[in-house]
Amino acid sequence: MRFKRALLGSVILASAVFSGAAMAQGYIGASIGQSDLNVDCAGTITCDTKDTGFKIFGGYMFTPNLGIEGAYFDLGKSTQSGVVPPFGTVTAEFKASGFAVYGVALAPIDQFSVFAKLGIASTKVKLSGTVPGLGSASDSETNTNVAWGLGAGYNFTKNLGARLEWERFRAEFQGEKEDVDLLSVGLSYRF
Repeated sequence: MRFKRALLGSVILASAVFSGAAMAQGYIGASIGQSDLNVDCAGTITCDTKDTGFKIFGGYMFTPNLGIEGAYFDLGKSTQSGVVPPFGTVTAEFKASGFAVYGVALAPIDQFSVFAKLGIASTKVKLSGTVPGLGSASDSETNTNVAWGLGAGYNFTKNLGARLEWERFRAEFQGEKEDVDLLSVGLSYRF
């Protein structure tokens, strides 16, 4: 009797594993949208915190609801200028890009889906500045911080889909931390 129960349990477990493997699938894609550096512009003459951002991503869904995703992202640049006595108008440019790895939780609803992502991002921040009469200088720093996002998708076919998502990255430079948001739309291909 014990043998039959163990055999039945093994069959049920194996069928659950193999049915999950049959539903598992990989995907690749690209998105483009608007990035926004969440920085205080008080005291500046000009402050442009928005730019075009993009990412290339790929992932693997282990089950219909859980997976992992990796991405390369470029958050564009932000520029600011202000008067700094006795130098005059000083300009600064902030750029951020990097790599991220997320755990993905997805809820499919017919051809639609909603998802949430939580992971880590290694973000390289480059800061450049120009001071009249003294020239330009730049420096960069790479840090790893938590990143997360929310989104929705629509499947046109079994393999081709679209997604709209919002992600938040933490950019850090010399101890100063700022959040950068990316609102993007993209296409994905499942195989």
